[in-house]
Amino acid sequence: MRFVTHVGFTTAVLVLTLSAPIVGAKEEKTGWALVPDILARVEPPTFPKRDFPIADFGGLGDGKTDCKPAFDRAIVACSKAGGGPASSYQPASGSSADQSA
Repeated sequence: MRFVTHVGFTTAVLVLTLSAPIVGAKEEKTGWALVPDILARVEPPTFPKRDFPIADFGGLGDGKTDCKPAFDRAIVACSKAGGGPASSYQPASGSSADQSA
């Protein structure tokens, strides 16, 4: 009987020790509590001040002229200036620039 009491007492002490918080230990952050620390480490990107007005590349804002070639030229100029890979501008479906008929 003494062995069973000793095992029971040892088990109780072990459970209480493992479940009690350690004095002076920091509680580990999880989930949304991590956001401020993550944001503090993030360095926002910087972009050079460059503008590529479509009008400078032949675009007209008259609602009639197809400005896709002007957009294409502006995109290429932006790419050559270090603004990323050149690609083509595709107007949104149903926009006035998309009406070819």
